[in-house]
Amino acid sequence: MKKGEYFIGDLAWILQYENLEFVGSFEDGEIGKFDDGSEFVKFEVAVGDYADNTGFLYSVKSEVFGIIPAKFIDKEYLSQQMLTLKNGVICNKFSGYANAKVHEFKDDFQIERGENFIKFGEIVVNLTK
Repeated sequence: MKKGEYFIGDLAWILQYENLEFVGSFEDGEIGKFDDGSEFVKFEVAVGDYADNTGFLYSVKSEVFGIIPAKFIDKEYLSQQMLTLKNGVICNKFSGYANAKVHEFKDDFQIERGENFIKFGEIVVNLTK
């Protein structure tokens, strides 16, 4: 995928129904494209919390985990869900509990799914609980 800022996490935190349905129509691990050419990848994972190699903990509620350009983060939609984007982290407005994050990839990167992990460039998410 191309370098840039990407949201990593449960795509239901940031995508409203229509876009979430579109993303969900792609196969697990398949690179999808929006009309503007923006690429994303979604994976089906169990509901739960997953840590990456930096120690960040992702909260998955919809089983649709993935990566998508950060420009798709709808701050108004976040607010409706009592969420906010603060310092590159999607978190609960009141508790501050982190759910997902934005990461800047300085170079083009590869995505790989292994038996117990998903790798987004240098970010490796452990899928074991």
